[in-house]
Amino acid sequence: MNKELNVNPIVESNSDSSLITQRDVNTIANEILSQQTQYEQSAVQSFITIGKLLNEAKSQLDNGKWLPWLRSNVKMQERTAQRHMQLAKDYPNPSPVTDLGLTKALILLAIPFDEREEFITTPHQVGKKLITVADMTKRELEKVVREYKKALDAGSDVITDLPLNAGMDFTACLSSLQKGINNLLAHLSEVKTNESVYGEYSAKLRDLCNGTIKNLEK
Repeated sequence: MNKELNVNPIVESNSDSSLITQRDVNTIANEILSQQTQYEQSAVQSFITIGKLLNEAKSQLDNGKWLPWLRSNVKMQERTAQRHMQLAKDYPNPSPVTDLGLTKALILLAIPFDEREEFITTPHQVGKKLITVADMTKRELEKVVREYKKALDAGSDVITDLPLNAGMDFTACLSSLQKGINNLLAHLSEVKTNESVYGEYSAKLRDLCNGTIKNLEK
């Protein structure tokens, strides 16, 4: 014989809606943003910790055993594992990026290791604003990183392409130096609001001048 289950409806002890505290949408939005920030911060640390463990495991496995072990024991795709491992290698000290979140930490891998910490703390021109990485959106950071790398690559090409050597005469050295100055000034005009890149270019210009002087003294 089937028995019917009698379920009593839940009755609120106080049905006076005027006593219910309702948070406004701005308060809710702020709490969501706070939770997102906490998640991002913990995600960076977890991501790096997992990467360190993966690097440790891979170092103990023979050739050909790494990927089978990864798939069967960790249930992780190779590409995902590589991102974890790369982040762990590039951030031996994760403190500069912990507060930035996982997305920005991954974008910043494009910046050379020895320049990354300065890049993070240095204000960059974004539209009419001069802000640090912490205050940038994902899209803003991606754009700043692209411009930074483009400027540095261009400056490096200018220096390496200059034909400075001990056999050059005085006129050739001056001509080469003038070419370098003109090219560097052209690039400087594009990045003059970026103090970090400006400093890099200034240093290369000094090296160029010093190299020319040494050639003339020989």
